[in-house]
Amino acid sequence: MALADPNPVTYTAALGMVSATHKFHFNQSKTMELHIGQSFDSSIFSLAGRTYKILFYPQGTVDRPNSMCVSLTVKSPSAETVSVGYIFLNKAGMPNSKASARTTFTMSSTQDRFGMTRMMDWPHLEAEFVKDGCFTLLFSLTFLGDSHSEAPTEAVNGIIPFSINEQFAGLLGDKEMTDVVFEVGGETITAHRLVLGARSAIFKAQLFGMMAEKDKAIIQIGDIAPPVFKAMLHFIYSDSLPDMSNEETPVVTLIQHLYKAADMYFVEGLKVVCR
Repeated sequence: MALADPNPVTYTAALGMVSATHKFHFNQSKTMELHIGQSFDSSIFSLAGRTYKILFYPQGTVDRPNSMCVSLTVKSPSAETVSVGYIFLNKAGMPNSKASARTTFTMSSTQDRFGMTRMMDWPHLEAEFVKDGCFTLLFSLTFLGDSHSEAPTEAVNGIIPFSINEQFAGLLGDKEMTDVVFEVGGETITAHRLVLGARSAIFKAQLFGMMAEKDKAIIQIGDIAPPVFKAMLHFIYSDSLPDMSNEETPVVTLIQHLYKAADMYFVEGLKVVCR
């Protein structure tokens, strides 16, 4: 059973990675009509010389009955490691880290399909994630490139490399141009919707999607500490980490929490930096 094209958000991330994120809206009653082994299939998509298709099994597969599953079929010109993950949006349109998972697998000529099982049980889905008879699932994949390639460090033709990153980092601190407000652990943090939406599919869903929170004066963030949320925004704006040595929490602990935040908001480049 085919799905409508989910209009993937695609971008070439830092550190040589190429990523795509798909947002699916499901009608609960229609998903319940499917039997074990039947799936909703996306169209075949192309990205950077690869083609792939996503299959969602609401009732599980024949070998994994009654276990909600998702699988990915990838055709690539060469063996490659792929990071795949999913996350459900709750009734308020917010990502729920407890309803998510991510893993990696290596493609080959004999292994081009990978699946993730036990995504969610139906009672939990209905209680926390179904709104107006529908629920939303985000699925992302990242083709991991050479994360050790070095960036240029000298000016070329008088242009300083990555100066745009510095300019965007400065934009984060410019309150005059911000248009979204977050409340994180009692602190108020301002940002720019377009920047967040361009860099994170989760933020795009929250700020511009069907379940957008654009009418809210302040968006509450409950699962992330202020220093971690600020560090994530810093990376979103600049592709770099801020100095966190002056925080009360040890840097190692902050990095661990930052990795979880990056996973929750699908900021793949930040996850690589945190490893």
